[in-house]
Amino acid sequence: PLLCYQHDLKEIVGTVVDAKEDKRGLWVKGELPKDDDFVRGRLVPQLKRRGIKGMSIGYKAIEKERRKTDNVRLLKQVRLYEASFVSI
Repeated sequence: PLLCYQHDLKEIVGTVVDAKEDKRGLWVKGELPKDDDFVRGRLVPQLKRRGIKGMSIGYKAIEKERRKTDNVRLLKQVRLYEASFVSI
């Protein structure tokens, strides 16, 4: 999957090299190109200063169901297309 900035597919900032589900949610490991001006000059400093704290994913639900007690959608299997650094 792609690693993007703000879900913008024109702002690809790296590649997801590993992803797995753990007790907290989705764990993602990515690689960022060190020679990219945007990554080196803007993204990495914001990550280090915690200006960008969040991540979000773009996916397609392959297998899902609705829980009858509260109508919550449960995702059983998804296809991960991209993970993004997001400010909100």
